[in-house]
Amino acid sequence: MYRELPDGFRTTFVVGMCDMINYLIPYIASEHRPRFESIVDFCRELDSGTVREKFDLYVNDNPQSKDLAAAGYFFLALNQWSGFDAQ
Repeated sequence: MYRELPDGFRTTFVVGMCDMINYLIPYIASEHRPRFESIVDFCRELDSGTVREKFDLYVNDNPQSKDLAAAGYFFLALNQWSGFDAQ
């Protein structure tokens, strides 16, 4: 479904997801908070169009994404891009 949306709707989706993660941070258990803060920091480094373009490429490069919920898949992508696990 995500792939079928127009550019503007896909941009709104990724911006909304980044905002949602940002607003969740105070409610996240302290042991998980650094991961979420890393993701939010990554989102802040890029403008919304760039985040959407990056996710579009990620979705296109991962055919299994069509079978997964876009929100969950976006979180997986952000988790990977933030580099938290590589630290």
